[in-house]
Amino acid sequence: MSDNLLQRSVTTAVARNLANTTKTSPQMMSITPRWLLRLLPWVQVTGGTYRVNRTKVELSKAERIDIDFVGGVASFSPEALRSVPLFSRLPVDITTRMANRFKTEVVSLGNELVVEGEDGNKFFIIAEGQVEVLSKGAHGSNLRIALLTEGEFFGDADIVSEHRSNVTIRTLTPCVLMTFSRKDLDAVLNEIPSVKGEFHRAIEKHLELLSATNRYGERNID
Repeated sequence: MSDNLLQRSVTTAVARNLANTTKTSPQMMSITPRWLLRLLPWVQVTGGTYRVNRTKVELSKAERIDIDFVGGVASFSPEALRSVPLFSRLPVDITTRMANRFKTEVVSLGNELVVEGEDGNKFFIIAEGQVEVLSKGAHGSNLRIALLTEGEFFGDADIVSEHRSNVTIRTLTPCVLMTFSRKDLDAVLNEIPSVKGEFHRAIEKHLELLSATNRYGERNID
């Protein structure tokens, strides 16, 4: 019989070729910036007039408040209240008196500090522990939107407005909280009535800027 009839498998060279992976260049490499420029609908102009319809507003950024524990008692510097954007423009005399009226509260796990739909009247600084911020979803169930821990705060807007809370805030761990109520604020302003107008102007200016900006900190130009 001839050699061609006895050979029942491919040759070594053919087998090696079949065993190797065929490698091709990535297809995206063919899309070059020059090719993109041809695809995009550019319009060449020699000049033009541009309208600016938004401006960037520099709002004070929230920073953590440094809490000190001396003999197991929590405290913070009065100057630290300026870390709260809402209070950043207040006179030093007011922030000092406010800091002196904070109370320390020990709260157990699972306690609701703020309830959605109810009027909040207390400002909280977390000295120790962790809380969760919840908001009702489309089906009425609570959805967690944030976690807050030591040095963070909430409820600052509640003590200067009559609006009902749009979130529920609940403790995730036993917490040590420093609190300041609306009654405490009224007492401070009654002690120094000469700056009451200045206080309200500073608060209103901040709230006005906040309401006029979008989530990127931009405000529309009339």
